[in-house]
Amino acid sequence: MMKPSHAVLYSMTLVVMGCGTATKTTTPDAAPETRESLYARGHAWYAEGRHDSATVYLERSRSVDPTYLPPLNDLAEIYYVAGAAGQESERRKNMRAALGCYAAIDSLGHADEATYDRLTELSHSLGDTDLFLFYSEKQVRHYPGDRQLYNLGLAYFGSGNSQKVIETQKGAIGKYPHSPYLAGFYRLLGDGYFNIDRQQTAERTYEEGLHAVDESVRRMKEANPGFTETAEYIQLAGNYRAMLASLKKIYRLHGKQDKLSELESRPDVGP
Repeated sequence: MMKPSHAVLYSMTLVVMGCGTATKTTTPDAAPETRESLYARGHAWYAEGRHDSATVYLERSRSVDPTYLPPLNDLAEIYYVAGAAGQESERRKNMRAALGCYAAIDSLGHADEATYDRLTELSHSLGDTDLFLFYSEKQVRHYPGDRQLYNLGLAYFGSGNSQKVIETQKGAIGKYPHSPYLAGFYRLLGDGYFNIDRQQTAERTYEEGLHAVDESVRRMKEANPGFTETAEYIQLAGNYRAMLASLKKIYRLHGKQDKLSELESRPDVGP
């Protein structure tokens, strides 16, 4: 009997191998994304400064559970920073997004003083008088202070409530007589009186305010020669100049030329 050739053996081998049962390779299902896993990926991008990529995952985490705090904290900061630069339309869009995140944090009972600072700043910058008043009142209840009372006065003034302006700013002057917001207190107080047609009281308020601020700034300069370079002084000086302008207006209205001439001879600078 003849032995099969090598070619025949090779052919038979292929046939045997080809008759085997095919083995399927399966891939295990990917683990479902959770609020935690989505947040972890987003936060990693956030930590690297890749805010566009971070926002995608953080918003997805937020959509899974709107009450989950970690993505809200990151998103609020991302949108707040983005709201400080760029074209006006984009800035306002990002500021509104940041405001929404901080408002959500507050609604969940996790707002701290910095959160209320952002809420009042953003609502005021966006011209939302109702929200500015709402968060200014809330901040004063939780974190009272001179700056917070000044903001509350601004909020009442913006909402047209002159009586509340007068009430809060008189209280602020009594409680914080050496505050860097002193000029703002007196300015708002005088404006409140002027708006309810108590012009003589407004006049006295502005005059008292200018004197009080001059004395206060003198003490602050003695304690800190660099005070005039601070943001607090810039804010104070702006309100001081506004009081000067309002007082000049009243002197003109009532024909007090001597007092007007005296003011107009002063340099148009801060205290």
